[in-house]
Amino acid sequence: MSATIRGRLTELAGDVIEWFASQNPFAIENRPRAVILGTRALCIAEPRIDATGRPVYELNRYEFVPGSHKTVPVEHRPGLSGGVMPRVTNQPGGSLPKSGSELGLSSRETGQLGNLPPTAQELLQAPFSSKDPVRRCEYWYQGRTNRLDTYIFVLAGRHFVTAAVGTQQVPIGQSASRAHWNLTCHRLAVDRVVGS
Repeated sequence: MSATIRGRLTELAGDVIEWFASQNPFAIENRPRAVILGTRALCIAEPRIDATGRPVYELNRYEFVPGSHKTVPVEHRPGLSGGVMPRVTNQPGGSLPKSGSELGLSSRETGQLGNLPPTAQELLQAPFSSKDPVRRCEYWYQGRTNRLDTYIFVLAGRHFVTAAVGTQQVPIGQSASRAHWNLTCHRLAVDRVVGS
């Protein structure tokens, strides 16, 4: 990815909260795509070919309402007394976590969301519904089977972007269902969608 594209992405995104770049091993061209969650926008750069056959990048973004950024720390430690942060509980009349089809997620995306602690799942899903579904789901992680040093999961819709950013570690002798998570959940109101 050229310095010009990288510079434009960081200019549009603002201060970077988290980012990742990945390559599609099945693509004809070996060019990366990039996702940047910033304080001003969620930006996605995807490799494309223009009408003349030249390699270009399509830049899509979800621009945020200034001052709308909210964060909630989620520390999940199953099996440790006193080690779990208070959960977001459903109040009488409150909504239960939504199904992936109601949110507009594929089965694969729903499965990835299901790996997260219940509190993070609730925070990520809260602003979306069948009337205001997810338009884009992005996730990426780096690490090993028992430890993810970087984890990011993003849901983007017409009115909100939510994200969980952090780490995961599976204690020795435990399964992934007993993983410890240190996450920050983000919610940002969307002012304008460009592309996508």
